[in-house]
Amino acid sequence: MPRRITRLVVVRRAGHPQTGTLVVGHARFVCALGRSGIVTMKREGDGGTPRANLPIRRVLFSTLVKFDGQGDRTLSASEVHQIAGRAGRYGMHEEGFVGVLREAEPTAARTLKELLATPARAPRDFKAPVAPNWWHVDTISKRLGMTRLREVLGVFMDQLKLDNAHFEVAELEQMLDLAEQLDQSAATLTLKQRFVYAQAPVDTRTDAALQEFLGWTRSHATTGRAGSPWFLQEVDEHSRLDRMEQALRGCTLWLWLDLRFPNIYGLLDAVVDLRGRLNDGIERQLKGKKPLAMVRQGRR
Repeated sequence: MPRRITRLVVVRRAGHPQTGTLVVGHARFVCALGRSGIVTMKREGDGGTPRANLPIRRVLFSTLVKFDGQGDRTLSASEVHQIAGRAGRYGMHEEGFVGVLREAEPTAARTLKELLATPARAPRDFKAPVAPNWWHVDTISKRLGMTRLREVLGVFMDQLKLDNAHFEVAELEQMLDLAEQLDQSAATLTLKQRFVYAQAPVDTRTDAALQEFLGWTRSHATTGRAGSPWFLQEVDEHSRLDRMEQALRGCTLWLWLDLRFPNIYGLLDAVVDLRGRLNDGIERQLKGKKPLAMVRQGRR
């Protein structure tokens, strides 16, 4: 038993982790390492991402507090159940164990036990969020004679709003913004190509990252190649932490795009190599930082 665990709480059911946002090859690699016993610990966020289908027996919380965009708050019962439910695996670990690390808040263990005993409630007036797929986009475009992606997505949103009993439009603000810019900067790409680009996991919070992404799309439209990404020349595992994190997001985006646009992006060996070195560099720097709970206690 790891010495850092202060207390373990038995979860009376087996969890069922899901495969999610990891790059496909990376997800399979991580899962293989977990099943072989080479990897014995996996780090996750408050939503359980990055998700991988691993036979996890123990889940340990470093904190029961998260920043929700406005301020720090305690995790909800639903969030705790989602994360804790990944402990245990049917056919391998019939019981899962959940606990907190010593560095967590002094009240974390008690809070965890209370939240685990609290039934997760379904949200009131729930409506299934619906996002457009290519069939929707293609059908609207052909029937209405539209070629601009932003206009097509606008029709989809307006029509779905008419049936507000069971469905609602998913959060599409980023897709709409990207669609409008793609219609202007990469108009010669096909509608389907622009639709794929509009779904890309680009960090629109950083203007530099957004402009770099749009530059790749313009290059694709005019030359048939995306060019060379900035991070291969400007960042390595010895750069500042924020620069490494930004470059790591760029690597993930580049690999996502290469899967969907073969022979347009390329440079896979260099990007994968840099991603590995960045992960090592980020881990090395984070090991020298205080745990989040200790930082919050110091502020008080």
